Amino acid sequence: MKRDINYLINLYQKPYVKGEKRSKEYERMINQEKTLDEKLRIANDLFAEVTFHLTDYQKEHVKYLIEQYPDLTQLHGNAKTETIILALIFYVRIGLNGDIRLDRDKYKIITKYNLRHTTFELIVCRLAFNYLENVNIIPRYSTNYDHEILYKGQEK
Repeated sequence: MKRDINYLINLYQKPYVKGEKRSKEYERMINQEKTLDEKLRIANDLFAEVTFHLTDYQKEHVKYLIEQYPDLTQLHGNAKTETIILALIFYVRIGLNGDIRLDRDKYKIITKYNLRHTTFELIVCRLAFNYLENVNIIPRYSTNYDHEILYKGQEK
């Protein structure tokens, strides 16, 4: 039986062909997807468990941060996944509204997941460090850069 050449090309361009042994790279990709799904499930559980209201934008922001850090131990090496995600939830809530504080008496979820001020501060500092590391800060009056491209719409 003759098959179309495009069919065969499409068949073998997939990362996994049925009947073949999976490569280590494909297994790693599958495991990363599973762990990301697990972290997002934990985040959804925590969204339902917190006593304050989170907007859809805030929830998406937390999910975005989880996707940006596939290895949450970059943010804190000793904290549990639930604790780190809870810290991200408080970070987004405090950063966008600023109307709440880490208060153990008011929010029992902080005690339940053992979120301490030092843990929260370390996670926020590492987030800020990673943001600054990935953003190019260019002096405004530098002569090495074309500022018309950098400051679109602004006059010199």
